[in-house]
This record gives sequence, C-alpha cells and structure tokens, in this order.
Amino acid sequence: MRASLRLAGVLVSLPLAAACWQSSERRTANLIDDLRSPDAAAVDRAVRQLVEMGEPAVPALIEALKDPEARVRNAAASALWSLGPKARSAVPTLAAALADSDDGVRLGAVMALESVGPDAAAAVPALSRAGAAGPQRGRPLRLHARGGRGRDPRDPGSLNAAAAIRRT
Repeated sequence: MRASLRLAGVLVSLPLAAACWQSSERRTANLIDDLRSPDAAAVDRAVRQLVEMGEPAVPALIEALKDPEARVRNAAASALWSLGPKARSAVPTLAAALADSDDGVRLGAVMALESVGPDAAAAVPALSRAGAAGPQRGRPLRLHARGGRGRDPRDPGSLNAAAAIRRT
C-alpha cells in the first residue's frame, strides 16, 4: 500500500516538474526578450534575474551575445561577467566578441573573461589580438588593462586581462 502511494506521488509530481522545467525555459526566453527593451530599468532587471538563475541562463546569454543589436550583446556580456566562473561555457563566444564592432561589447567580453578566471585561458590569444588591434578597436582593452585612463601599465595595481587569466 505504501509503495503504491509513493508511486502515485511520483506520477503526480512528474507533470508538475515538467511544467516547472518548461516555465524555467520560458522564463529565460522572456528575460532574453527583456534585454531588447528600450527601458533601461527593464534591461537591468532582466540582467539581474538572469544572473540569479545562474549557469542555466548561460546558453541563452551565449545566443544573446550574437544578437544584431549592440545593447543586447552588451547586456548579455554584463550578465556573463556577473556569473563569473559559471559562464565558462561562454568562453569561445566571449573570445569571438572581442572582435565586436561595439566598444562596450568588447569591454564587456574582456571583463566577463576575467571573471571566468582560469577556465578562460583558451581566450588568451584572442585577448592578445584584441589588445594589439588598431588604435580605436584595441582602445577599450588597453584602457581596461591599465585600469583606466591615466594609470601606468607598469603599476603593480593595474589589471592586465591576459596576465590575470594566465596567473589564476
């Protein structure tokens, strides 16, 4: 009798679990859609909620990094930065984003790769290429590597993205 009650409980909970899984997938899709909103507050809320979801949000954020709109790509890079090592599966896409036409997306990709840490080591060649890019294309990476405008790159307090990834 108890075994049949347990089996009945499992059978009743399976559709509920499936509904939760679908709603989580649907929720992620809705949050990615919110990244396209013209309302900055809605975008910020969506980024925060995607970060709260953690690693399950990474595949959707990888796709958002390929969006035609720079602001969507920038928001996706920001969310991946906040996820840190949980975003390790996004490293190849983040490395590709280092060649993006938008300064904000490139800088967001650098910061996200730094936050991933040692698992981003495969992106070091792309970081080096991005830093050596022409005067305008490589500027955000070089500024970030110096810790901002005016800091001496030889200063031990400045941050070098490629070196930080290699060291960790």
